[in-house]
Amino acid sequence: MQELREFLKGRAKGEFARSVGIAPAYLSQILSGDRRPSFQLMVRIEQATNGGVPLAAWVQRAAE
Repeated sequence: MQELREFLKGRAKGEFARSVGIAPAYLSQILSGDRRPSFQLMVRIEQATNGGVPLAAWVQRAAE
């Protein structure tokens, strides 16, 4: 199980942001920890990463 930051290493972040329906600036805020994605966005991220960043990754991160 990966966190989104790990998954996006070496990938086009702007392209990924658009693929899940958000602005690149919003993705940047998520990656920096300033914002937390909605449940619906977490689901879209899981789908866009083919399960590479599952919902459980967000739950584990929040518990730390």
